[in-house]
Amino acid sequence: MVRRLAALLALTVLMAGCAKEPDRGGEAKGIDPTPSAAAPSPSPAKPKVEAAMLPSKLEDLLQYPKGPLAGAYVADQKDAVMKTVKEKLPKLGGEATQEDYDAYASQLISLFYEEFPDPSKVLSDYKLAAFGTEDAADPRFQLKDNFNVEIVLDASGSMGGKIEGRTKMETAKEAIQQFVGGLPTNAKVGLRVYGHKGTGSDADKALSCSSSELVYPVQPYNAETLNAALGKFAPAGWTPLTLALDEAQKDLSAYPAETNTNIIYLVSDGINTCEGDPVQKAAEIAKSNIQPILNVIGFDVDNAGQKQLKEMAAAAGGFYTGVQTKDELMGELNKGKKMAERWKQWQQSAKTSAFYANSAKQFDITTYSTSWMWRSLRLDRNLSNTANALREEKYITDEAYQAIIKKTSEYVQYLNKTNDSVTAELRKTDQSNYEALKRKIDELYETGSKQSTP
Repeated sequence: MVRRLAALLALTVLMAGCAKEPDRGGEAKGIDPTPSAAAPSPSPAKPKVEAAMLPSKLEDLLQYPKGPLAGAYVADQKDAVMKTVKEKLPKLGGEATQEDYDAYASQLISLFYEEFPDPSKVLSDYKLAAFGTEDAADPRFQLKDNFNVEIVLDASGSMGGKIEGRTKMETAKEAIQQFVGGLPTNAKVGLRVYGHKGTGSDADKALSCSSSELVYPVQPYNAETLNAALGKFAPAGWTPLTLALDEAQKDLSAYPAETNTNIIYLVSDGINTCEGDPVQKAAEIAKSNIQPILNVIGFDVDNAGQKQLKEMAAAAGGFYTGVQTKDELMGELNKGKKMAERWKQWQQSAKTSAFYANSAKQFDITTYSTSWMWRSLRLDRNLSNTANALREEKYITDEAYQAIIKKTSEYVQYLNKTNDSVTAELRKTDQSNYEALKRKIDELYETGSKQSTP
């Protein structure tokens, strides 16, 4: 009995020892029998911000694409602005570097980058100011028996977009009322709209692209009739630019250039979205019997629209201007008003040749410089407000905010110095010599503004 118990005890000890042996089969399969150490927690992902290639000389400044948030007012449109910024840029935490801050700042600048005025605009403004003077070599700018203006207004759906708290359409209608109301009583004016029917849907495209209406026929100004016409339409559909120009030519066909000064103001906030080639049509209308002065106004227009509208103006031997506020729009329309006033004075002087003694010989450099300065100021304000909002929402750190503001301020300062340098160079040029100023502007394009980027 004792021997049996001792044997049983020995067997139990042996089995216990075997249970503590490592799994040799597992070791052979390449499994580490030793307990593994805890895996280290992954470090936060480093933000990936690619630097935007910002322009560094005058010609590039003028050609750089306008940012999707250009002209925005962060204080009034904070939610929409911040949504766009956050879709483009990641959060910046404590792991960010100076390189990240610089790249972040460049991306913010590109988002808000403005459409800065081209110095060559002082040349086109000179031509308009030379209307009816001894400097007016172009027959279109010489005084005629009659003075006619037709406004061709975009009524596509995008004109419902807001600027300064009001829709672009509301701003345009108010500007038109003020402009037309200030024209001489014996001048004629017409108002045509386009894209005012249907919607922006594909189903309504055919209807919208065939819509252009002369809501106020070419005639002397009548406040009640014009106000009624302005109430007939609202932002609606597509943008049939080619159709609108074609119809405008027909509207003025009864007023041949031999005895009529014909001016067309084409206002659009975007590219042609319907059939036809508006650039080709602009070239055709320039050669027609009405030979109009075509003033193309891009109202808060994007890059594609800006490019096409500029091409239209160039094809017609006309002028392009980008505007983003009511004041800027009124400024462009008022140039036509000044031309009308000169025509009125000529009429009252019994069309005597003595009237031509007053020459325009003055370039409007101040307006050019002020326009640039205002855009630079708006860019600076938007960058500052946006960076501050990102900091308040803990989207970027205080350190990132300080670095970004420093970088954006340096670039705005560069823009301001460029404006000052270009303006100074233009003022030093003979103000009575058109060709001299043109050469100076060409030189500035080639050499830049003598300002280095930060």
